[in-house]
Amino acid sequence: MITFNVDEHDDEYIEQRKELEPHQKHFSVFMEPRSMLLFSEDVYHHYLHSIEEEESTTLTEDKNILNLDQLKGLELGSTIQRTKRVSLTYRIVKRTISKNKWIRL
Repeated sequence: MITFNVDEHDDEYIEQRKELEPHQKHFSVFMEPRSMLLFSEDVYHHYLHSIEEEESTTLTEDKNILNLDQLKGLELGSTIQRTKRVSLTYRIVKRTISKNKWIRL
């Protein structure tokens, strides 16, 4: 499960997007085995993402799972046991967070 949140330090984006509903500021995508996710546009430039370190994941409404209706055999309340995850990342980084301080490259 990947969780996305609007970058709270991106004042310009937040100002431009005042009309964003709570479900647009925080949402999740459940990644099935052997799947790939490409970030682009607003999600790439204005959202932070994270993957919780946990042994299992329970699909709950508060996680706002965007692809829940596309998951085979899963529904709200389902619990999925986590297995080994391999992540390959390719990106051009313009800024990052290190020890809660912004670094601009």
